[in-house]
Formats: sequence, C-alpha cells, structure tokens
Amino acid sequence: MKNCAIRRPTGARGKSGMKSRRYSRLAWLAFALTLSVPLAAQLAPSKSTGAIGGGYRVGRGDTLNVSVFGSQELSGKVQVGLHGHIYLPYDPEPILATGKTVAQLVPIIEQSLVAHQLELQPKVLVQIVSVKSRPIIVLGAVRQPITLQAVMPVTLRQCLTQASGLTTQAGRYILLTTPGPQGQLRTRKLLTEQVLFSSNPADNPLLSGGDEVRVTYGSQFYVSGDANAQGAFPIDFNNRMTVLRAVALMHGWKSNAKPEKTILVRSFQGKLQIIHLNLPEIVAQRQADMALRPNDVIYVPTNGLKTVSYAALTAALTILTTASATTLGVRLAK
Repeated sequence: MKNCAIRRPTGARGKSGMKSRRYSRLAWLAFALTLSVPLAAQLAPSKSTGAIGGGYRVGRGDTLNVSVFGSQELSGKVQVGLHGHIYLPYDPEPILATGKTVAQLVPIIEQSLVAHQLELQPKVLVQIVSVKSRPIIVLGAVRQPITLQAVMPVTLRQCLTQASGLTTQAGRYILLTTPGPQGQLRTRKLLTEQVLFSSNPADNPLLSGGDEVRVTYGSQFYVSGDANAQGAFPIDFNNRMTVLRAVALMHGWKSNAKPEKTILVRSFQGKLQIIHLNLPEIVAQRQADMALRPNDVIYVPTNGLKTVSYAALTAALTILTTASATTLGVRLAK
C-alpha cells in the first residue's frame, strides 16, 4: 500500500495548506456573522417579516405593507396611527391593528375586500416594513446614545452593547425606567457592576420596548499644582480609585515639585479636611495607599513654597466652586 501512495509536490501541498487555512478563516468569519444576526434582528427595524418573526404584535407607529395579489391599486403601505388603527384606501372604517400579528390581520383585510365587493376570493399578504412602537432609549454615560426598536425582548446588557458600551465617566448606578401593566412608569436603580458581570437574570432584565436606560455619570477627583497632568479625573463605577492610581493618571509630578509634601483636601460634613501625603513613599510602597473619595483634591506643591496648606485650600475652593468646568487646571503663584 505504501508503494501505491501518491505524493503531491511540495508546492502543491503548500498551496493546499494555504487554501485550507484561508477557508478556515472564512468559516470562522461566517460563524461570527451568524452569531451577530439574532441580536440585530431583535433590535434593528427590518423590512422582512422573516427577520421580525410571525409572533411580533403590531404597535403604534409601525408601517405595514398590504399586498393584494393581482390588484396593485389595492396594495400599498399603511402606518398604524396613534390610536392603533390602520386605514385602507377603499374602506372608510378603521381597522384596529395594535396587539395583532400580521397573520391575524390578513383575514380581517380579506373580509373587508369582500364586504366592499372588490374581490371575491382575495389573497392578502401583510408584511412589517418598519417598527417604531418598541423604542428603548439608551443615554447617559454611554459611548453612543441610541434609540433601539425591540422587535423581540432583549436584555439590558444587549442594549448597552448596541450603545457601544460605557464611557470612562460611567457611574455606579444605571437607572432603568420601564412601563407597567397599566402604563405607569417604574424606575429602578441597578448597580452598574452587577448589570455588566452578574449571572443573576434579575440584574440583566429583559426589555420589550417603551423603556429608558440611563447610565449615571460617576464622581470625579481633581489634581492641581505641579502635577504633569492637572484637571478632573473620573472615578469608575467600582469606586476603586486610590492615590497610587491617581499618580499614574496625572503622569507623576514636575521636576520642581515637592511630592513628599502633597496635600489631599477632602470635604467631609461641610468641612474641609487636610491630609498629608508622601507620594514617593506611596509609589515605592513604603507607605500605605489610600482610597480617594468623590471631589477629593490632590495638590502637589512647588519646591520652595512655604504656605503649602494655604495654597492647597485655595486650589480646592477654586475647583469645588467651579463644578461646571470639565477640565480644571489651577496654577498657583508662589
């Protein structure tokens, strides 16, 4: 049997291997695309009933395409009105469409054609052209605020994914407003970390439309003085910002700074507290790191400045009374 084996030339085997690897990559790409289709079909308006599904119930603002076979003049697009009705060009009486599937609308339209003696045995096809009755508004600290149309129930996490995720300014909570059975609105406060990472379905609820997802903005701390980067820095939704991480964000300090005399100004119960920090010791892990709180002000003094505490307090008061500024830089004179 070994003598009968046919050996391919090396070049042919190399080309075959390249083709097989190329086909393998294409297969994985096709597989990835198939995974992305269901979510797009659930959230994006579609022009085919196949993508939307026969179980979808028509809502206000949706656009339908009514096709009467063999009669182009009786066919056309209709939009569901504010009261849930559609009007056909040959029938002065409105037809209630909301809450019905396209399959349930077909016999109603066929009966209307027969009643007006326009067709003896009509054959009607109803398709959903666009969906506007299931809006989910995603806004706040997301990368791309967006209004989705939930053709099918989708999870809160999927909605955040469609909004391109959270920004670095995202806060600790997500406010979810959903309609109740009687139309009343209910707002829940969900922890951002649990929404993103929890396996509990209660932390990632299903949304069916008429919902608002608002990602709150997080807190900030401020850096002033002779730091390389000054201004406002976000505290992430985990509230795990520390002095060591702040040093990394502000890219250290300038050559003429005196980091061992750094001052942390903190507002507590209406009063300003002064906390002395030795940044080189904290960086070298010879001094314990310290968690930062919202609105903390880190002031890195200049070498030779005698009234460090007064300068730090002046910087803190200036920063804390300028809450509307997005980028704060306070440069104090000696």
